Amino acid sequence: MNHHLTTLFVCVVAAVLQAAESSGPVSLTRYALVIGSNIGNRDRVGLKYAVSDAQSFADVLTDMGGVQKHRCIIVRNPDRVMLLEGLEKLRSMVDDEKNLGGRKEAVVYYSGHADENGIILGGEGLPMRKSADICRRSGWMSASPFSMRANRGV
Repeated sequence: MNHHLTTLFVCVVAAVLQAAESSGPVSLTRYALVIGSNIGNRDRVGLKYAVSDAQSFADVLTDMGGVQKHRCIIVRNPDRVMLLEGLEKLRSMVDDEKNLGGRKEAVVYYSGHADENGIILGGEGLPMRKSADICRRSGWMSASPFSMRANRGV
C-alpha cells in the first residue's frame, strides 16, 4: 500500500501596524496568500486535490472570512521562486496599505506535499524554519507557530 503525506499548514500572522489609540473601534484589514500544489516528485505521487482545496479555502476566506478578493493571492502549483514571490507580493500589499491604519492580519495557507522538514514543491524543498523566518524577517509582522495537520491517503 503506497501512502503519501499531504500536509496543510496555516501560518497566521498579525501585522504590528496598529492605529493610534482612539475612542472608536480599530478597523481591521485582512489579507491572504493561499498556495496549492498537486506536483509530486520521484518519491511522491502527484496529488489530485491540493489546488482545489486551496481554492476552496480562498473562497471561504473571501466569502465569510473578511478577506476582500483583491487582497487574496492564490498561487497554484508553484516552484520555490513562485512561492517566495507570493510572500513578497503579500508583504508589498500590506506595506502599500499602511495608510489605511488599523490592524492588519494575514493568513498564509499551503496545501500540498510536505514532510517533517518543510514544504515540498516538486523536486524543491522549502524548510519550515525558512518559511517562519521569512514571516518574521518582514519587519511588519510577527508569526505565530505553524499549525500542521497531516492526512495520509492511498
